[in-house]
Amino acid sequence: MVKFFASLLLFALFLVSCKSVPEKSGTADHIAVPIEAKELPAVKTVFPYDMFSAYFKGVSVDVLLKIQNGSPSSIAEAVSLLQKNGGKYSEQEAVLLALCASVFKYAWHDEKIFWSVPKELPDNLYTATLRSIDEGVAAFSSVDDDVFMLTIPCLAVFFSSAGNAVYEQAGVSLKKALQMNGRSVLNLYLAGTVALHIKDYKNAADFLKTALEADPSNVYAGIAYARVLTETGKAEEAYTLTRDFSASNPMNRDLLKINADAAFLSGRYKEAEALAARLLQHEPNNSDFLLFRARVLFELEDYLGVATLLDLYARTDKTAKDYLLLRARLQAGWNKNITAALGSVQEALKLYKDHTDVLILAAELAALSGQSINGLTAFDFASAVLEKQPDNARALAVLAKDAAKKKDWQRAYDAVSSLGRLQSLSSEHTLLYVQICLALKKNREARELLEQIYSPDTADERARQWYIRLLIAEGKKNEAASLIESLIPKSSGKMKSILYYERSRLAADDSLELADLRSSLTSNPRNEEALYDLYLYYYRQKDYRKAQYYLKQVIALNPSDPEFLKLNAALEQKLQ
Repeated sequence: MVKFFASLLLFALFLVSCKSVPEKSGTADHIAVPIEAKELPAVKTVFPYDMFSAYFKGVSVDVLLKIQNGSPSSIAEAVSLLQKNGGKYSEQEAVLLALCASVFKYAWHDEKIFWSVPKELPDNLYTATLRSIDEGVAAFSSVDDDVFMLTIPCLAVFFSSAGNAVYEQAGVSLKKALQMNGRSVLNLYLAGTVALHIKDYKNAADFLKTALEADPSNVYAGIAYARVLTETGKAEEAYTLTRDFSASNPMNRDLLKINADAAFLSGRYKEAEALAARLLQHEPNNSDFLLFRARVLFELEDYLGVATLLDLYARTDKTAKDYLLLRARLQAGWNKNITAALGSVQEALKLYKDHTDVLILAAELAALSGQSINGLTAFDFASAVLEKQPDNARALAVLAKDAAKKKDWQRAYDAVSSLGRLQSLSSEHTLLYVQICLALKKNREARELLEQIYSPDTADERARQWYIRLLIAEGKKNEAASLIESLIPKSSGKMKSILYYERSRLAADDSLELADLRSSLTSNPRNEEALYDLYLYYYRQKDYRKAQYYLKQVIALNPSDPEFLKLNAALEQKLQ
């Protein structure tokens, strides 16, 4: 028997070293997916014994089936059945104990190997393959009717150095293994891992979901399935799954990480912050956790906390993509330093010029500032994203805002309507849509949109403002004026400022308009529309000094807006 396996080893075994397989520079999309979940046979109630080599004919079929199932509990049960007092095992039993230990070591790495593997092992195809795995080498065999020889080499997919060639060959082997038994938890998990690595998320989800159906407590398959869910936009489902697993696996850090990611991606920022704090308790010097917590705090608007964490992170790395993007957002949103924000984005573009999230932020900042970045406009960046991802919501939103700012209403309408067909619109985007519709005199469509978010007792200041503007656009000026008069006495701050401003637009003469604009600024000195209209008022009166006074306040709120800067330059000439 030994001679048979030794000779078989010479012509059947070829080695693909994970250390020598280079990562391809292209994407995994170029790899033909070698295995599909839909190809799996129906679940069998009687498993064919001939999927095992005759070498194991002296071993209980129940033991072999438990090992082939491969789940942590099945492996543990099989080992318990194999164990003997005194440790005297047949060579087949010794090989199986070694095989089970290898599965625990690489696939179920947090499980305790509670048995001893015999030191003396036979020299055959199984042990040679197990030794290769321990040496970091994927040893794929030409044997295709032995389920163990199809499975063992695939443990190499867990090596950090595994490349596309390993994933492809593993996929071929796992396809054959799963055709023998489509309910093997181990092989389903391995196939799901391969599909996840090559970004075949459809099949990854099918394999891993089937593995979880067969072994609902398998935290490894749960974590991998959660990764698939987050990659496919199902963060809420991933959060629920990982939260439930965390209840029984509170110390599993891999689970904690994906739970935190899913919480963040699903908008559960408070939960994400608590999970980030737990991660940092375990690893206080982990810079990735530090940056993740900074991203969470940004969403919670704890900008001082974000600044502190970014300063700490910068001590070890100032070139990470997420660091540069978050720094740019902080500089633009909190520091109001658009120049610094543009500089951070330029750094990111140098290092990650083709990354979608970098292009998107460049588009957003270019639209916000009204400036080009590296000679490209907001439209250029957003269009570049949409070429790759036609349904990218953030890019469509940038196009709509940028076009509206430039009063290119038809282009703005096309972009925001595309965004509305793609997803439910946020309140902000709904109001932008209303603004665009009113500019195009699409009053009926504007009303239909506004009625989705407006109610007479709304606390949303912007929604109330656009409802008043809708009434005016519909010719219902008396109704708008009555609504304003009824609301002013019970309003304060920004809302009162908005109401006075809207009343100024209905004023019958200049004196009433001026009085309302001044009242608007008394309630909110930073009301940009009131400041701008006061600039216009004094410009019409040819009082250019006062006009410039109010225009400069508008510029202080929009320091890089080229249109306002042009208006100020024109005033400077008049004042000379």
